[in-house]
Formats: sequence, C-alpha cells, structure tokens
Amino acid sequence: MKKYKKILIIFVSLILLYNLAWVGVFYLKYTPYTDNIPKRENGIYLLSERGYHYSVKKPSYLSFTGNLAITNDEDDLSLIIWPLLTGGYEYGLQILGENNNFYSVMVDSDMNYLDDENSESMDKDLVNSLINKRAVEIEALKSEVNRIWGIN
Repeated sequence: MKKYKKILIIFVSLILLYNLAWVGVFYLKYTPYTDNIPKRENGIYLLSERGYHYSVKKPSYLSFTGNLAITNDEDDLSLIIWPLLTGGYEYGLQILGENNNFYSVMVDSDMNYLDDENSESMDKDLVNSLINKRAVEIEALKSEVNRIWGIN
C-alpha cells in the first residue's frame, strides 16, 4: 500500500508542478506583452491604431505556446511572433499572393524565408518574391512590433 501512495504522491506532484510552470509562463512571460494592449470581453487582447491591428494570444490551459500578431488594415499582411520559453522568438509571415492565396511561412528575424515542414508544398521563389515586393510594409510591421512590444 505504501508503494501506491508514493506513486500517487509523485503523480500529483508532477501534475501540480506542470500547472505551476504553465501559470508562470501564462502570467510572467506574456503579461508584459499585454501592457499596451487592452483585454476584450472574450479574454483576447486586441488593439487597433495607426492602421494596424495588434493582438496577444496567451497560451491555452496547459499549453506553453501563445503568440503576438500585428496585421495591416487591409488584413493582407501579418507578422506573427512566438516568444520562446528559452528566450528569443520565432517569426512567421502571412502574406497575400496572387489569386487571393494566403501564404503562411516561417521567417528569421531579418524576415528571410525559412524552410519548414510546410515549405515542401510552396514555391520558394514565389514566396521570396512576395516578401521582397512587400519589404517596405514588412519593415513597417517590424517597427511597430518594436514600438509596442520592444522586440527588435
């Protein structure tokens, strides 16, 4: 009976530890990003100003992944940022191409296209062309990200 009690205590302790880690990420990691962004009734943080829409999606319960996003007024270009637990960020672009096709791609901090599991089905030259055509707008998004969240 003592063996089962120890196993139960270890199991409950692990669950508690995981929940505490999630609370730490949810509040400590993401709260600074919500300082400038008002919380809406549905729990989502949204702000629209200066021709942009800013949002913060805190991690769902027991998930450690949330994101920050900025979209232009036309909703045809978005920069998504995933704060990493270990520090730093991952970046993604959603960009409208010809024939109203949206492309969701991973990029580095300099907005260079990165290969990932989705890149097999995309024309790399086309995506790079779309990024180059919108380089000025992408830089404006990055500038707004720096202004709102302090991310370079």
